[in-house]
Amino acid sequence: MDKGWTMARKTVFCIVLLKCICVNAFTQDNIVKFDNRLAVSFSNKYNFIEYFQGMDKGFYSYDIINVGLGISYKNALFNFGITLPMVTFINPSTTALDTGFKYSMDKYYFEGNLEYYNNFFYGGKSVNMEILSVGLFGQYVFNNQNHSLGSVYGLNSHQLKSTGSLLMGADAFFSYMNTNDKAHSIDENNFIMFGPSIGYSYIFVLETGWFCNAMAVLAPNIGISYENVDFCFAPQIRPKLAFGHHGKLWSANIIFESNFSFYIRAEKPVSALETASAGFTISRRF
Repeated sequence: MDKGWTMARKTVFCIVLLKCICVNAFTQDNIVKFDNRLAVSFSNKYNFIEYFQGMDKGFYSYDIINVGLGISYKNALFNFGITLPMVTFINPSTTALDTGFKYSMDKYYFEGNLEYYNNFFYGGKSVNMEILSVGLFGQYVFNNQNHSLGSVYGLNSHQLKSTGSLLMGADAFFSYMNTNDKAHSIDENNFIMFGPSIGYSYIFVLETGWFCNAMAVLAPNIGISYENVDFCFAPQIRPKLAFGHHGKLWSANIIFESNFSFYIRAEKPVSALETASAGFTISRRF
C-alpha cells in the first residue's frame, strides 16, 4: 500500500512539474524582445475620410499619399506623417496631418493620434470644411503573456506562436468640425468623448517570420460638447487587419484600418465620421 501510494505521488508530481515546465516555456518564450532596442522607420499611407449627416451625401476628403518617419525605443514608437502636396491629385491645396504614437507594455497597449483634414468635397465640388480629431486609446490584453500587439503594430518584438486575446480598455478623444460654406452647413460635432471599449485580437504566426493580425474594437462612448451644454451617444467601431514579417534587423507591416464614429443626439439626424487608411511601415533596428 505504501509503495503504491508513493508511486502515485511521484507520478502526480512529475505530471505537475512537466505541465509547469511546458506552460512556462510557452509563456516566457512566445514573445521575444529584440536585442536592438532602437529603431527608425519609414511609412507610407493612403488616407480617406468621409462625413455623413443623416441620409445626405457624404463630405469626403482624399489624402492621396501620406509619408511619415518614425523612431522607436524599447516599447514606444512615435511616428509623424504629412501629405505630399504635389501628388494630391484631386485638389493640390489640400492640407492633411497624420501623427501619432504607439506604446506596448507587458499587459497594456496604447495608441494616440492627431489627424487634421481640410478642403472636403460634396457632390464633386470643393467645400470649405475642416475636421480635427485627437484620440487616446488604451487596451488591456488578457492573454498578455502570449499575445503581443506591439509585435504587429510597433514592430518592437517577435511573437513565435499563434494566439488570440480578449481586449478591454478605455477611449478618450476630441473632435472639431467647422465649415464656412453657407451652402453646405453641417452639425458641428465638437465634443470631448470618452468611454469603455471591448474587442478581440488574433495573431497568426508562421515559422518563417510572417504574421497576420485581425482585430476589432467596439467603444460605446459618451460625448460632451465643449461649446454648450449638449450631450451625445458616440459609439465607435475600429476594425484592423495587418500583415508583416520580422527579420534579424528589419521588420515590416502592411495595415488596413478603419474608424467608424457615430454622433447620436436628440432631435437631430444621426451623423457619422469614417476614417480609413491603408499603408506600410519598414523598420530598421540598430
